[in-house]
Amino acid sequence: MGLFLVNKGVDFMTTISESNILLRADVPLPTGFKVATDGYHHGWNRMRSGGAGRLDKKIRARGWSFTRTPGSTLRSGVGKTAQEAIGSAICQALAEMDGNCHAVEIGHMGITSYPWFFVARVQVEPYRILPGAAHESDLPAKKVPSANAGGLYARYGSAMH
Repeated sequence: MGLFLVNKGVDFMTTISESNILLRADVPLPTGFKVATDGYHHGWNRMRSGGAGRLDKKIRARGWSFTRTPGSTLRSGVGKTAQEAIGSAICQALAEMDGNCHAVEIGHMGITSYPWFFVARVQVEPYRILPGAAHESDLPAKKVPSANAGGLYARYGSAMH
């Protein structure tokens, strides 16, 4: 796991939840395409409404691509409140995103409460936004099960007798 930090640069008044989309402030977007956002943290903005599916549909309608890329990350953070802990974990994840990452989707979040603090675990999925339709080479490689994967769960899906 990553370091535990409370990052003072985050707007903790902005509630972050699963499926929220964060966009880089300088993300390239199709001409005339507007997204309602709130400032979030050092060059990242939170999309006010809708998730990855809605953003994907709007971007593709303009002939651009919105593609999930490899590099999903799971980070932990600590805070006095649940949202501070979530913000801390997200800040760590955002710091790891390279320049080719234009947006992230907040995935699974877990919160553990202790007497004087909260610990959050947050998964972040990176995306790219590019002109033109996505090509097969732009998509993340599909996982191919290993040859002996059937042996791991040999009875999975079999009828019970």
